[in-house]
Amino acid sequence: MNMNEVNNEKEIKNSKALISEKKRVINKIYEFIKSKNIDSAEEFNELEKRWSELESIDVSSFKDKYLEEKLDYLQIQYDEAIRKYNKMLSYEKNIKEGIEKKTALVLRAEELCDSEDYKETTIEFKKLFEQWKETPYSGKSNNDLWKRFKTANDKFFERRNSYYDKTQKEAKTIKLDLIEKAKELRDSTDWKHTSAIQKELMDAWKKAGSAGRNVDNKLWDEFLEYRNEFYSKQKVYYDVVNQKRQEEEEKKREIIKRAKEVSKNMDKKTIEMIKELQAEWKETGFAGKELEEELYAEFRGICDDVFKKSKEAYENRKKNFKKNLEQSIERRWTSINKIMVNISKLKADIDEIESKPEPRDTNPNKEEILRKREARIHVLKGYIAENEAKIDSLKSDIEDIEHRLEK
Repeated sequence: MNMNEVNNEKEIKNSKALISEKKRVINKIYEFIKSKNIDSAEEFNELEKRWSELESIDVSSFKDKYLEEKLDYLQIQYDEAIRKYNKMLSYEKNIKEGIEKKTALVLRAEELCDSEDYKETTIEFKKLFEQWKETPYSGKSNNDLWKRFKTANDKFFERRNSYYDKTQKEAKTIKLDLIEKAKELRDSTDWKHTSAIQKELMDAWKKAGSAGRNVDNKLWDEFLEYRNEFYSKQKVYYDVVNQKRQEEEEKKREIIKRAKEVSKNMDKKTIEMIKELQAEWKETGFAGKELEEELYAEFRGICDDVFKKSKEAYENRKKNFKKNLEQSIERRWTSINKIMVNISKLKADIDEIESKPEPRDTNPNKEEILRKREARIHVLKGYIAENEAKIDSLKSDIEDIEHRLEK
């Protein structure tokens, strides 16, 4: 519709037609308001456009002395119609939004009402209820939607309460049994085994579930009392044990300190002293698993180092001893060879004497010469016998030395 369009197919040429057209626009807006048509935005925009067009008409030629007052009155009516239309539009949109959101909440509640995950579903129902309070009013549908929502809510909580009544009775029975077991264990001195059972009892307590807040508090106090009685006695015991372990730790550290001092000087007494410290270590008590392993590793390391050095020293002595024996054998063979050379010379001297011709019978000194020759040969043979005896002695020494080397 534009400025050249007509109303009732007649051009607006006078005040009566203008007023009539403006009233038509106003009435049309009220029709939208009455019908609560929130989808009339396009038509409404056309009416606003039409009003603007009517406002732009030159009315100076119209003969109506009250026209200005009439138009002012119509403007007030138009403004009021616009205000009411916008109010209706906002209200109906809110209702529509409320219906959509509450319908979604209802559907979710109806979906959850048969859930057996009571804890999580309770939380979600509370969230749904808070969301319900925040959603816009949903008009005539509000009561029906609320009834559906409340029905789903009540159905779930009735099921949940029935389930909790049953489980709380079961939990109470279980916890009473656990209390009796804790009571039986309160005087036990089998600390390790009983501690393991106490842990099992606590795990079972947690799994048992709630027996109801008031009942739970009373049961828990009783259960805790028996547990604490056991753990108090256990603490006294382990305080003594820990004190003893601390004393044993100090003893072991003192032994380690002495072992370190002993290991600084390697002599004949070192191994004996280390063995004495090992015997003393065996007499000490337990210092606790972690410390025991740590302290023993340190002590064992010192001992092993001493034994290693002792073994190395022994091997070196053995090696030097063997070398000295071998050198001794070598020296004896050298002596034997020299003696045999000397024997060979002595035998050569004998051969030389024996190879000389006898003196002639006419030689007045023949007897004397022969006697001297025999005497010299006898002396030389004596030297040979002495040297051969030396050789035998040296060979005997060599055999003894070789026998020692074989060991």
